Amino acid sequence: MKNWIIAIFLVCLSANIYSQEKLIVLNAVTLDTSRYDEFIGKPYFFNDWSHVDVVSVGGVPIENVKANYNGLDGEWEIFHEGKYTQLPKNLYTKVDVTFDESQELYQKYPPKISFCSNVHPKLMNKYVIVLIDEPELKLYEQFYIVENINKKEIPGKTMTTKTLKRKSIYNIEFNGEFTDLKASKKGLTSVFGNKKKIDNILSNSKNKLKTSEDLRRAILTISEMGLSK
Repeated sequence: MKNWIIAIFLVCLSANIYSQEKLIVLNAVTLDTSRYDEFIGKPYFFNDWSHVDVVSVGGVPIENVKANYNGLDGEWEIFHEGKYTQLPKNLYTKVDVTFDESQELYQKYPPKISFCSNVHPKLMNKYVIVLIDEPELKLYEQFYIVENINKKEIPGKTMTTKTLKRKSIYNIEFNGEFTDLKASKKGLTSVFGNKKKIDNILSNSKNKLKTSEDLRRAILTISEMGLSK
Protein backbone atom coordinates (compact mmCIF):
# COMPACT_ATOMS: atom_id res chain seq x y z
CA MET A 1 0.00 0.00 0.00
CA LYS A 2 2.79 2.36 0.95
CA ASN A 3 4.58 1.70 -2.37
CA TRP A 4 1.40 2.54 -4.29
CA ILE A 5 1.09 5.87 -2.50
CA ILE A 6 4.69 6.74 -3.33
CA ALA A 7 4.19 5.75 -6.97
CA ILE A 8 1.07 7.92 -7.30
CA PHE A 9 2.91 10.84 -5.72
CA LEU A 10 5.81 10.54 -8.19
CA VAL A 11 3.43 10.41 -11.16
CA CYS A 12 1.62 13.53 -9.93
CA LEU A 13 4.91 15.30 -9.35
CA SER A 14 6.15 14.45 -12.84
CA ALA A 15 2.88 15.64 -14.38
CA ASN A 16 3.10 18.89 -12.41
CA ILE A 17 6.64 19.59 -13.58
CA TYR A 18 5.70 18.82 -17.17
CA SER A 19 2.64 21.09 -17.06
CA GLN A 20 4.69 23.90 -15.56
CA GLU A 21 7.29 23.55 -18.32
CA LYS A 22 4.64 23.63 -21.03
CA LEU A 23 3.06 26.62 -19.30
CA ILE A 24 6.08 28.74 -20.15
CA VAL A 25 5.37 28.36 -23.85
CA LEU A 26 1.58 28.48 -23.72
CA ASN A 27 1.41 31.68 -21.67
CA ALA A 28 4.29 33.60 -23.23
CA VAL A 29 4.49 36.03 -26.16
CA THR A 30 6.51 35.11 -29.25
CA LEU A 31 9.20 37.77 -29.69
CA ASP A 32 10.67 39.44 -32.75
CA THR A 33 14.43 38.85 -32.49
CA SER A 34 15.23 41.66 -34.95
CA ARG A 35 13.56 44.46 -32.96
CA TYR A 36 16.87 45.83 -31.62
CA ASP A 37 18.86 45.67 -34.86
CA GLU A 38 18.75 49.45 -35.31
CA PHE A 39 20.25 50.09 -31.86
CA ILE A 40 23.88 50.40 -30.85
CA GLY A 41 24.22 47.99 -27.95
CA LYS A 42 21.86 45.32 -26.68
CA PRO A 43 19.25 45.42 -23.90
CA TYR A 44 20.33 42.12 -22.35
CA PHE A 45 22.04 41.18 -19.09
CA PHE A 46 24.25 38.56 -20.76
CA ASN A 47 26.27 39.18 -23.89
CA ASP A 48 25.14 35.77 -25.15
CA TRP A 49 22.12 33.68 -24.27
CA SER A 50 22.91 31.58 -21.19
CA HIS A 51 21.43 28.62 -19.36
CA VAL A 52 19.58 29.34 -16.13
CA ASP A 53 17.24 27.56 -13.71
CA VAL A 54 13.68 28.87 -13.56
CA VAL A 55 11.50 28.37 -10.48
CA SER A 56 7.72 28.64 -10.52
CA VAL A 57 5.64 30.43 -7.90
CA GLY A 58 4.86 26.99 -6.49
CA GLY A 59 8.56 26.12 -6.16
CA VAL A 60 8.76 23.79 -9.17
CA PRO A 61 12.21 24.09 -10.82
CA ILE A 62 12.89 23.97 -14.54
CA GLU A 63 16.60 23.50 -15.09
CA ASN A 64 18.95 24.49 -17.88
CA VAL A 65 16.67 26.94 -19.69
CA LYS A 66 18.32 29.02 -22.41
CA ALA A 67 17.49 32.59 -21.45
CA ASN A 68 18.48 36.24 -21.17
CA TYR A 69 17.15 39.14 -19.13
CA ASN A 70 15.87 42.16 -21.07
CA GLY A 71 16.67 45.27 -19.02
CA LEU A 72 14.68 47.51 -21.33
CA ASP A 73 11.42 45.60 -20.89
CA GLY A 74 12.18 44.28 -17.40
CA GLU A 75 11.39 40.72 -18.47
CA TRP A 76 13.16 37.39 -18.81
CA GLU A 77 13.16 35.98 -22.33
CA ILE A 78 13.64 32.28 -23.03
CA PHE A 79 14.42 30.14 -26.06
CA HIS A 80 12.20 27.07 -26.02
CA GLU A 81 11.17 24.66 -28.76
CA GLY A 82 12.65 26.90 -31.46
CA LYS A 83 10.91 30.08 -30.29
CA TYR A 84 11.91 33.18 -28.34
CA THR A 85 9.25 33.88 -25.75
CA GLN A 86 8.70 35.97 -22.63
CA LEU A 87 8.64 34.33 -19.21
CA PRO A 88 5.38 35.05 -17.33
CA LYS A 89 6.56 36.99 -14.28
CA ASN A 90 3.49 36.17 -12.21
CA LEU A 91 4.05 32.42 -12.66
CA TYR A 92 7.84 32.28 -12.45
CA THR A 93 9.13 34.38 -9.58
CA LYS A 94 12.74 33.25 -9.44
CA VAL A 95 15.55 32.72 -11.94
CA ASP A 96 18.84 31.28 -10.66
CA VAL A 97 22.04 32.20 -12.49
CA THR A 98 25.39 30.42 -12.14
CA PHE A 99 28.26 32.21 -13.83
CA ASP A 100 30.91 30.48 -15.88
CA GLU A 101 34.50 31.74 -15.65
CA SER A 102 34.44 32.46 -19.38
CA GLN A 103 31.59 34.96 -18.99
CA GLU A 104 32.39 38.66 -18.78
CA LEU A 105 30.10 39.10 -15.76
CA TYR A 106 32.01 36.46 -13.75
CA GLN A 107 34.25 39.13 -12.18
CA LYS A 108 31.38 41.54 -11.53
CA TYR A 109 29.05 39.29 -9.53
CA PRO A 110 29.24 36.45 -7.01
CA PRO A 111 29.38 32.97 -8.61
CA LYS A 112 25.61 32.51 -8.13
CA ILE A 113 22.81 35.08 -8.08
CA SER A 114 19.04 35.00 -8.23
CA PHE A 115 16.64 37.30 -10.05
CA CYS A 116 13.49 37.40 -7.90
CA SER A 117 10.19 39.23 -8.16
CA ASN A 118 8.08 40.52 -5.27
CA VAL A 119 10.95 40.46 -2.76
CA HIS A 120 9.75 43.68 -1.08
CA PRO A 121 6.55 45.78 -1.19
CA LYS A 122 8.53 48.61 -2.84
CA LEU A 123 9.86 46.27 -5.52
CA MET A 124 6.64 44.58 -6.56
CA ASN A 125 6.14 43.08 -10.01
CA LYS A 126 9.75 43.45 -11.11
CA TYR A 127 12.76 41.16 -11.21
CA VAL A 128 15.64 42.31 -9.02
CA ILE A 129 19.01 40.69 -8.43
CA VAL A 130 19.38 39.43 -4.86
CA LEU A 131 23.02 40.03 -3.85
CA ILE A 132 22.65 39.54 -0.08
CA ASP A 133 19.81 37.70 1.59
CA GLU A 134 20.31 37.54 5.36
CA PRO A 135 17.68 37.94 8.10
CA GLU A 136 18.72 41.50 9.02
CA LEU A 137 20.55 42.50 5.85
CA LYS A 138 19.45 42.36 2.23
CA LEU A 139 20.96 43.92 -0.88
CA TYR A 140 19.09 44.20 -4.16
CA GLU A 141 20.13 45.42 -7.60
CA GLN A 142 17.70 46.71 -10.18
CA PHE A 143 19.42 46.18 -13.51
CA TYR A 144 17.93 48.19 -16.36
CA ILE A 145 18.67 49.68 -19.75
CA VAL A 146 18.44 53.34 -20.76
CA GLU A 147 17.49 54.17 -24.33
CA ASN A 148 19.07 57.28 -25.84
CA ILE A 149 18.05 58.80 -29.18
CA ASN A 150 20.37 61.36 -30.75
CA LYS A 151 19.47 63.30 -33.89
CA LYS A 152 21.92 65.17 -36.08
CA GLU A 153 20.94 67.43 -38.93
CA ILE A 154 23.00 67.11 -42.09
CA PRO A 155 22.31 68.58 -45.52
CA GLY A 156 19.19 66.98 -46.90
CA LYS A 157 18.31 64.69 -44.01
CA THR A 158 18.32 63.94 -40.29
CA MET A 159 20.58 61.20 -38.94
CA THR A 160 19.21 59.34 -35.92
CA THR A 161 21.34 57.22 -33.62
CA LYS A 162 19.77 54.95 -31.03
CA THR A 163 21.89 53.56 -28.21
CA LEU A 164 21.26 51.30 -25.23
CA LYS A 165 23.24 51.72 -21.99
CA ARG A 166 23.43 49.49 -18.90
CA LYS A 167 22.41 50.97 -15.54
CA SER A 168 21.82 49.72 -12.00
CA ILE A 169 20.02 50.96 -8.90
CA TYR A 170 20.84 49.38 -5.53
CA ASN A 171 18.48 49.00 -2.59
CA ILE A 172 19.43 47.88 0.89
CA GLU A 173 17.28 46.59 3.73
CA PHE A 174 19.08 46.93 7.05
CA ASN A 175 17.67 46.78 10.56
CA GLY A 176 14.15 46.86 9.16
CA GLU A 177 14.70 49.96 7.00
CA PHE A 178 14.54 49.91 3.20
CA THR A 179 16.40 52.59 1.24
CA ASP A 180 18.21 53.36 -2.00
CA LEU A 181 21.97 52.89 -1.83
CA LYS A 182 24.65 54.58 -3.90
CA ALA A 183 27.68 52.41 -4.62
CA SER A 184 30.08 54.85 -2.96
CA LYS A 185 31.74 55.63 0.37
CA LYS A 186 29.12 58.29 0.96
CA GLY A 187 26.34 55.82 0.25
CA LEU A 188 27.73 53.24 2.67
CA THR A 189 28.27 55.88 5.36
CA SER A 190 24.68 57.07 5.00
CA VAL A 191 23.48 53.57 5.96
CA PHE A 192 26.12 52.31 8.39
CA GLY A 193 27.71 55.52 9.72
CA ASN A 194 31.36 55.60 10.89
CA LYS A 195 33.00 57.04 7.79
CA LYS A 196 36.55 56.48 9.09
CA LYS A 197 36.12 52.74 9.58
CA ILE A 198 34.43 52.38 6.20
CA ASP A 199 37.32 54.27 4.58
CA ASN A 200 39.74 51.84 6.25
CA ILE A 201 37.78 48.78 5.12
CA LEU A 202 37.74 49.92 1.50
CA SER A 203 41.37 51.03 1.59
CA ASN A 204 42.70 47.84 3.18
CA SER A 205 40.83 45.64 0.71
CA LYS A 206 41.65 47.93 -2.23
CA ASN A 207 37.95 47.99 -2.99
CA LYS A 208 36.98 50.71 -5.47
CA LEU A 209 33.27 49.77 -5.50
CA LYS A 210 33.38 49.35 -9.26
CA THR A 211 31.13 46.29 -9.50
CA SER A 212 28.15 44.71 -7.78
CA GLU A 213 30.50 42.14 -6.24
CA ASP A 214 32.70 44.94 -4.83
CA LEU A 215 29.67 46.49 -3.17
CA ARG A 216 28.46 43.14 -1.83
CA ARG A 217 31.84 42.28 -0.30
CA ALA A 218 32.19 45.70 1.28
CA ILE A 219 28.74 45.49 2.90
CA LEU A 220 29.35 41.97 4.23
CA THR A 221 32.64 43.11 5.79
CA ILE A 222 30.95 46.17 7.33
CA SER A 223 28.20 43.94 8.68
CA GLU A 224 30.70 41.48 10.19
CA MET A 225 32.34 44.37 12.06
CA GLY A 226 28.97 45.32 13.51
CA LEU A 227 28.95 48.86 12.14
CA SER A 228 25.63 50.63 12.47
CA LYS A 229 24.35 54.14 12.96
